[in-house]
Amino acid sequence: MGTRTPLNTTFRLQGIRPSVRQELDEVSYRKVDVAMSARLLIKVFILLLCLVILSCGFNSSKQPKDVAINIEENGLVLSSADKANIEKVKQVLMNKLPYSIDLFEEGKNQNGHINYDFDGDGKIDLMEYNTFMGKDSYGYEVINKCVINIGGNVLEENYIESDIGEGISKLGLVDINIDDNYTEIFVTHGDLRGGIAVIYRFVDKKYVEIARVDGGILATSGKGEIYYWGGNLYEDSEDGEFNSSLVLSYYDINKKEVVETNQIVGKSITSDREFIVYKSQEDVIDGAPVTEEEKISMSENKIVKILKRNETFKVLSLDDGIKISTEDGAIGWIGGFHMVWD
Repeated sequence: MGTRTPLNTTFRLQGIRPSVRQELDEVSYRKVDVAMSARLLIKVFILLLCLVILSCGFNSSKQPKDVAINIEENGLVLSSADKANIEKVKQVLMNKLPYSIDLFEEGKNQNGHINYDFDGDGKIDLMEYNTFMGKDSYGYEVINKCVINIGGNVLEENYIESDIGEGISKLGLVDINIDDNYTEIFVTHGDLRGGIAVIYRFVDKKYVEIARVDGGILATSGKGEIYYWGGNLYEDSEDGEFNSSLVLSYYDINKKEVVETNQIVGKSITSDREFIVYKSQEDVIDGAPVTEEEKISMSENKIVKILKRNETFKVLSLDDGIKISTEDGAIGWIGGFHMVWD
């Protein structure tokens, strides 16, 4: 019995009838065609996959850094910078602090925008603003008008002049009541320490004035109380946070009036600055600002002690000025609101 010769794809078989060989050739070619087709499909798939990957990489590399993103149904287009600022505003308001923009730059009208949900409808609004320079009654160049535009609804805020001067100084946002969904808009007239903050609520496409607060807005309780400059034992703690335990008075948005509180009486407070403790309330320096040297000179023979930073004192009474006692038993009065020029 002869040895069987295996089939292979070289087609160099000897001693096989032509008809059989032709059949074998056709079968072999079909096998080769199938194999080649499979390899071709794999190559095409790999090629297409590479093109897709390259295309994605090319598109991402060509995208601008400031990618525009559509926001819900209000037709706004927000840049990445706008989105980042929305988050910044949100964090500031969550800390019950005002988000504010300093408007004054000498000799220049200002323009800009703030994106936020002002009316509580769940959609981002665009507030555009423009400032206009002019002169106050003293002849100083100030911002005497600020125009606000939300969706074509315009508010023209004209400068309310006061003795402190300085024109319109700030535009900002504040969340007075965290439960009402509104974010209020405020414009500060004059200096933070002695001006007026006019507060608006954007309701049904209209600007509704809800309060005027003497002094700049420092913080809120989130429940309707507005804390302002001059309503506290002292202002501007060095860590930049607002200390509500030092509040002596606040504006109540629900009562629409200033409310005085004695919540500080009886509390032990660690001072974050030096205080002069005077022998009597009459000795406390008040009025126009003076230099530190003048203050010390004017206080000669009127001082109980100098209260140092990080020393503890207790507020005894607010009936006749701010009466305190110190750790070493000294009793006297301090002036909470007096300004000192550097």
